[in-house]
Amino acid sequence: TAAPATTAAPATTAAPATTAAPATTAAPATTAAPATTAAPATTAAPATTAAPATTAAPATTAAPATTAAPATSFGDGNWVVGKQVAPGTYQTQGGANCYWQRESSLSGSFSSIISNNNVVGPAIVTILSSDVGFETQGCGTWTPLGTSEQKLSSFGDGVYAVGVNIVPGTYSTSGGANCYWETDLNFLGSTSSIIANDNAVGPVTLTIGSNVVGFETQGCGTWSLS
Repeated sequence: TAAPATTAAPATTAAPATTAAPATTAAPATTAAPATTAAPATTAAPATTAAPATTAAPATTAAPATTAAPATSFGDGNWVVGKQVAPGTYQTQGGANCYWQRESSLSGSFSSIISNNNVVGPAIVTILSSDVGFETQGCGTWTPLGTSEQKLSSFGDGVYAVGVNIVPGTYSTSGGANCYWETDLNFLGSTSSIIANDNAVGPVTLTIGSNVVGFETQGCGTWSLS
């Protein structure tokens, strides 16, 4: 028996044609950015003129310090002679308990006392330029002794300048239980200044000569010119 006829293989269908990709559109040309205009050139600020150099003020010379002159009127205190009080002869109306002392130093020691006195009534003292200190308590105000003052014909306790406060002459007093008097060569207050002195009880008559510079009296009552 003849072999069966073979059936032809079915014809293959051609693959469909591929569609070409659409043509790409070229990107639009970019427009160049407008050219930038250069900023106008800045004008340089005018050069500043330096201020003229200032001239230093001339140095001022300090005025010399003024030193106060020593006083010629003063009261209670301990004073430096030549700096705080001037040397000289001073008087005061004094008081009931006037004490003064001249000093060779400011140590306050007993040995520094040159001379001193306790006076009731007017007082007079000479402060030398060689004195270092002068102390006064309860004497009131000291002022320079004048050369011509009203002369007293009668007076009581105190120290008096002969020829200034009283005249030379003979004086008398009724005295008292404890009358002390002295005539002096000066007003330094030292024992070497005393010409004559006495502690008297009862009436006293005394001649004060023209050679006498000072006269001190305490507890004698009133002296009267004869």
